[in-house]
Amino acid sequence: MNRRSAAQDVTVEDAEAARRALAEALTEAGITLPSLRVDPLAYVGEPAVPLVELGRCNIPTARALTAALRRGVSPRPAPRSPGPAAAPRG
Repeated sequence: MNRRSAAQDVTVEDAEAARRALAEALTEAGITLPSLRVDPLAYVGEPAVPLVELGRCNIPTARALTAALRRGVSPRPAPRSPGPAAAPRG
């Protein structure tokens, strides 16, 4: 089933591949989201709107997911504010 989404220009197969990749990455981090799946409506809607449902999880899983994300993402630097304008030389 290779139905392309007009809105997102992705296929249901893209959503399935994304779900598999996410599940593998979560497994590597020791996390399982039991409800992780491609939204069933992605298979019947016109145009297809493929979404990956993350589902629900218990509190320990939510904490493990939070910790894994924090380990894997470095903090973004604060935006630099423009300093005082330099006086023209001359």
